[in-house]
Amino acid sequence: MRGKFSLKNHTLHGFFVLVLLGILAFIPMQSLGFALPKITLLSFAAIVGMILILQQDLSAVQKILVSIPGRLFLLFVFVIFLSPLWSTAPFISIVGNPPRFEGVFAYAVFFALTLTGALCAHYPQIRSGVLRIILLTNILTIFYGLLQFLRLDPLFHYWKSDLFLGRSFSFLGQPIFLGQFILLTLPFVFLAWKKERKQLWGLLVILNLCLLLATASRAALLGMIVILIIGIVSFKGLIRHILRTKAIFLTGVTILVITVGLFSYTHRFSVPTQYMSLGARGVLWKGSIHMISSRPFGYGLETMGILSDSFFGPELYEYESLTTKIDRAHSKPLDLLLTLGLFGFLSYYGFLIALLIELWRCRKEEYAFVFFLSLIGFSVNLFFSFENIATHALFWLIIGMAFGSLPSIKEKRSPRSAYLFVILLLLSACMSAATGIQWMRARIIMEQGEQFFDAGRLDDAIRAYDTSIRLFPFDRQSLLQGAELGLLALASTDDEPTRHAVHQFIDTTLLQAEKVSSVQDGMIPLLYGWHAAKRNDHDAVEIFLARAQKLRPHDIVTHRIAMESYRILNDTKRMNDAQQKLLDLLPSWWNDLENERGRILRKEHPWLLE
Repeated sequence: MRGKFSLKNHTLHGFFVLVLLGILAFIPMQSLGFALPKITLLSFAAIVGMILILQQDLSAVQKILVSIPGRLFLLFVFVIFLSPLWSTAPFISIVGNPPRFEGVFAYAVFFALTLTGALCAHYPQIRSGVLRIILLTNILTIFYGLLQFLRLDPLFHYWKSDLFLGRSFSFLGQPIFLGQFILLTLPFVFLAWKKERKQLWGLLVILNLCLLLATASRAALLGMIVILIIGIVSFKGLIRHILRTKAIFLTGVTILVITVGLFSYTHRFSVPTQYMSLGARGVLWKGSIHMISSRPFGYGLETMGILSDSFFGPELYEYESLTTKIDRAHSKPLDLLLTLGLFGFLSYYGFLIALLIELWRCRKEEYAFVFFLSLIGFSVNLFFSFENIATHALFWLIIGMAFGSLPSIKEKRSPRSAYLFVILLLLSACMSAATGIQWMRARIIMEQGEQFFDAGRLDDAIRAYDTSIRLFPFDRQSLLQGAELGLLALASTDDEPTRHAVHQFIDTTLLQAEKVSSVQDGMIPLLYGWHAAKRNDHDAVEIFLARAQKLRPHDIVTHRIAMESYRILNDTKRMNDAQQKLLDLLPSWWNDLENERGRILRKEHPWLLE
């Protein structure tokens, strides 16, 4: 150790604050939202964490590298860092892709949090500081979630709450992620209540359970059931004591929790179009397995949203919106196989299972048992779901603390390898932070461009998008939106110099999009085809649209743009053909006047009646 390491360490304070802000941060703007601010702040937390390790000692890192779970963890790290080599879109796999932003840079941040968590777990006083941060994030998240549940959210007008049927999502962005957050943090709240026996901690446990049920997430409920079963079996004496002394109170709590659960689940699943049923997951899993069989070694991080359209049939529209974009398989094992292939799958679950086994062996140590409950509940949830930046970061921080809580091994690894590992993560976190800042700047300007376009200021809109793309040219979503805005702008102006500038902007933007997201991105030929129609180039329209329809045969947007392109060319026959292909994709009940789902679908998409 190079100096006294205590809670008075200012660098440590900076790490705690940045982790807290990173988990809770959001910016109520459509272009930024939840994920990008979080990963940017967490990148700075990772930088501070690596500086902490370099300031103190490398023993925590060495301890990880010599254990069996740690070596498997290191194998997973190697797979992540090497994955761009086989990715179908390397740029996107490195920097990430909206709306998840979980590329290699993000994983480097998560791994840095793991090492910092391991360092903190070495020292009881420092470990207690991290646990207090986890408890504080839980308190603040539950408080805001309760405000949403009670319809008292002061930021209500910023959110599209109707998409979640009024379910709480707090600082996490979606109800499923709030459920995951509770699974990760509730064991720590229970530990605080068990140790201090203060009624406020007991109340917080109850509020966590109520809010978890209020999310109406079945995957979260399953994870909680696993936690409760293991916890009840392991704390038989404590449970008997509670039943004897507080039976009436416990009965009231049980009735309250069940009432909240029945209300939330009944309300969610009474609306057919929002019913994420097993049927919908069945479609997702079937398509995902098809994708995996086509490329067993994986497509690369963050690429599923680009390539999935050709693997999912129109039956998905029986359960989901016509504009649904599939960028996750809604199952962690399938997501790993899709992105990282068999090596990624085996290394991830290899180290996780090995770590859980070690924690179970040490379960008489209360912190090890809490880490076990947190990780097992979250992992069960992920069999039927996927994580976001906040829950992913918290998971890896807890992984690190779990590593740090394991008994030391006599075998020593050379400090040089540990030092190089820390430096690699430090450099990656620095690049992630710089990328995040630049990306946020670009997206703020992009949103200004949207506002200019809505106000009819076409020149300003194009300039704003051009500036945004120059600031950060690796954002696939911004590139495609910019090209689409340019195509819409062409219909709003007859000024020849302006039209020439817009045509040039569209060509440049689509060319950059090709470099970023690879030639397998069906949106690019689709927009090229639309652009060719604006230029009255019949042959180019045919070539580009044929390629787009091959890559995105079941995508509603593809056929809508094809219809618009042929309308511009006055090609009635092909326009009608494209319309028929679109209608063939719709659910059988879409035009049934007596069907409630059909009425909702037509209300959501009034263009169907045009």
